[in-house]
Amino acid sequence: MKPDFTRRGFVGAGVAAATLAPHAQALAGEQLRRTVRAAPSTVQLAPNNAPLTKIWAYGGATPGTELRYKRGDWLSATLANDLPQDTTIHWHGLRLPNAMDGVPGLTQSAVAPGQTFD
Repeated sequence: MKPDFTRRGFVGAGVAAATLAPHAQALAGEQLRRTVRAAPSTVQLAPNNAPLTKIWAYGGATPGTELRYKRGDWLSATLANDLPQDTTIHWHGLRLPNAMDGVPGLTQSAVAPGQTFD
């Protein structure tokens, strides 16, 4: 009885994998680049005659702008910290490596003021 998987098939599969590997991300979905800027801002929390409230925001808003993508898309994000204190981003609804989960001192280091994290 002849084996189902031959040496020629094995070599062919290896060549195909090596050829497609650099393009796997693009084949899985669109790759999207995004910069999320953490910075001080102000918002109107109280009635119109009250003074503005100082906040720390992502992209000038709190909560930050909602990011929506299709299943299979790859998000490549940079956190730019313009706050006067260390910060991170904790992501919800995304599959990502634990080292990118944004829990300072546990899963990643905090991003210092004026620094970025990809």
